[in-house]
Amino acid sequence: MRRFSGINPFQLDTSDDEEMLDNIELGDYELVGEAWPMISDQAKDLVQGLLQKNPKLRTDADEASRHAWIVLSCFNGSIVVPLLSSL
Repeated sequence: MRRFSGINPFQLDTSDDEEMLDNIELGDYELVGEAWPMISDQAKDLVQGLLQKNPKLRTDADEASRHAWIVLSCFNGSIVVPLLSSL
């Protein structure tokens, strides 16, 4: 998610690594920072689905590959190269 905003969503108000790990375990995150207001609602929906703590509710790889933001972004070419370069 840092790819979207440059900010770790689990960092919240701390730079403490232990607290960040606790936030990950609790599923406690925030989509904050200068970039988030400019990020589409579809992209935010995908991020929130991927960060879902409950594995039964979490967006899996197959669902993510069919998510509207991925499909539309791939078709217009805006994420193909950045996505592949991050693998």
